Amino acid sequence: SCPVRYAADVRQLLGAPTIPTEEQPEGVLHFSITVANRSLLLARIMELGARVRLEGPADLRAELRDRLQAVVAR
Repeated sequence: SCPVRYAADVRQLLGAPTIPTEEQPEGVLHFSITVANRSLLLARIMELGARVRLEGPADLRAELRDRLQAVVAR
């Protein structure tokens, strides 16, 4: 998910959603994408930083958390 103001950034780095998006009342877009390369996806999510939130699946969120903790530990 991401705030509407960052939708163009997210689409540019992650590609078009596989399920059409709709703006939620709080000004947030929730969308789904098909992932072919997990490592690339996680790198791009890290690049987007606070502009995007990975909602799931849980194993991918855990992998992202582990990568972020490794960066902080350096």
